[in-house]
Amino acid sequence: MNDEGVDLLRNAIVIQAAKDYKRSFDYRSGACDEFDRKEIEKFFRSEWYEQLTDVDSEYIMNEIKRIVREERRAKNEAG
Repeated sequence: MNDEGVDLLRNAIVIQAAKDYKRSFDYRSGACDEFDRKEIEKFFRSEWYEQLTDVDSEYIMNEIKRIVREERRAKNEAG
């Protein structure tokens, strides 16, 4: 695999973790639960994550939490 392929794979792993983390806050979906969220947080704080990207994992998790809060607020105001 060339460098570009490796970079694409690294990015795909981080993007999927971010999607899974966001989905873990959707209690209705049944897709993830509190245990899954904790496991994803452990990944974001792991050495492996640091080898995959230079993006601050705390920033990613905080942004996802902010987005989830905004989506819930908008849904509550609409419904």
